[in-house]
Amino acid sequence: MNTTRRRPEAIRCALLDQTARLLGDQGIGIVTHEAVAAAAGVSKGALLHHFPTKQSFLDETVANLLKRVDAEIDALLASDSIPYGRFTRAYVQAAFGGVTSGLDAVTSKLLMAVITGPSLRHHWSRWLDARLDYHRSTDCDANLHVVRWAADGAWLSCMLDTTNGASLDLDAIKERLLEMARPGSSRPRLAQAAG
Repeated sequence: MNTTRRRPEAIRCALLDQTARLLGDQGIGIVTHEAVAAAAGVSKGALLHHFPTKQSFLDETVANLLKRVDAEIDALLASDSIPYGRFTRAYVQAAFGGVTSGLDAVTSKLLMAVITGPSLRHHWSRWLDARLDYHRSTDCDANLHVVRWAADGAWLSCMLDTTNGASLDLDAIKERLLEMARPGSSRPRLAQAAG
């Protein structure tokens, strides 16, 4: 019995799940047709049936990751009624959720592989550029760019464990960034971002 013909969508999902796990756990170098097929328990031929090139299964894995990030961001946006900085606040919450209780560990590791992998980074850049363009009317302020960059830095620092054993109050840092992303917060104003 050929399981590929009987359950193609289940096999495709297993292949993508295993690609994500391998990419997140061990980096892009370990992700090969052979490694993904073995991890998913299928033949290399079954993998090639769904994904003829390594880049094709990497691209779809990243697309799935960004759909999960989108879903989390969209849920956060829906719960925020204040237009100014709405995307930035959702971005901060998602970033801090990724190191505390939001995005699961595999997703966070996978996102790290995407951001640091030259052949995958363009996916993240395009996603963020599109989001910022869509939210231009509410999130173009230079102060909000600084808040997002600070959230990126906090997330990266936690992912790389660069705190040198220091106990960070992530909730306090997150709350301060969220406050900075609210209208009328007491913070110095930076020049409006170009563009």
